[in-house]
Amino acid sequence: MKSGPPDPGFAALISGLLDVPAKEAEEAYCAAMVEAAVANEITEGDLERLQIPRARRGMGPFGEMLHKVLVAHDLRPFFPPV
Repeated sequence: MKSGPPDPGFAALISGLLDVPAKEAEEAYCAAMVEAAVANEITEGDLERLQIPRARRGMGPFGEMLHKVLVAHDLRPFFPPV
């Protein structure tokens, strides 16, 4: 993962998809990734594919990961915190 300031385009995308303010988008995405891992939507292989430079892997793995994150986030009300 790259470090530095968040990409405003990514923040806007996540803000809309997760229904959170843009300032909270990065934190909400991280929380949704944890939710996806807990729900067994994200595998170690998913995370490993994202480590491959985008020029070689394309955008497919990111799209798959985003889909899994959104599915887990959408199911959150059905899995109350423990």
